[in-house]
Amino acid sequence: MKILRGLFLLGSVSLLFISIGAQAQTSEKKRVSVTSTERFPFTSGELVFLKDSFGEVQVEGWERDEVEIIVTRSTQKEYLPPEQASETRRLDKIKIIAKKDVHGDLLIETKNLPFMMKNNLSLLYLIKVPQHITLRVKHSIGEVNIKNIIGSINATCSIGELSLQLPARELYDVDARAKIGDVSSDFGGDPKRQKLIGAKLLDEAKATEPHKLFLHVGIGDIQVSKMGN
Repeated sequence: MKILRGLFLLGSVSLLFISIGAQAQTSEKKRVSVTSTERFPFTSGELVFLKDSFGEVQVEGWERDEVEIIVTRSTQKEYLPPEQASETRRLDKIKIIAKKDVHGDLLIETKNLPFMMKNNLSLLYLIKVPQHITLRVKHSIGEVNIKNIIGSINATCSIGELSLQLPARELYDVDARAKIGDVSSDFGGDPKRQKLIGAKLLDEAKATEPHKLFLHVGIGDIQVSKMGN
């Protein structure tokens, strides 16, 4: 009987250690993340072009004559320490290349983005640019948020949302269209329904040189609001 009790206690202790070890191993799992930061002087350029972005993009205008680009690449899945190094190398292969042309305009391009990796990838772009520029964004899938830009904007997105917060004192010509989705704007205009599955908004501001907004989404919504609303 004593032998059975001893075996039972030994088995219980073993199970306890196995349980603790499994919990410790699970707690070590985490998402893998890589962040890069770049800054560029921007005194002569007029255009910032963000090309082939994926995930979440936040572009904000500021009063400095420079561009700051902070990009975080992360896995959506969690990994144990032995796997984290290989996932870090995979994330490092995704390159955000920024280069200026002869006019000082800046191209920010995303390269080496494997299609099969997109279901396990989160990309977050935090980009600050001079307020008075022309901004162009060519986005694939995800959200694009643009704030405090005093200039013309051309932004397209295949699947996702475009959200703009712009200075209330400025005037804009708005061309905003969603094939499947809704469009709204605080700067005037009435959305015209297209076959009940899409929306279009055309609003020509009454000004000599208004800023142009060209906003197109395949599937998703477009919202243009005045800052502070």
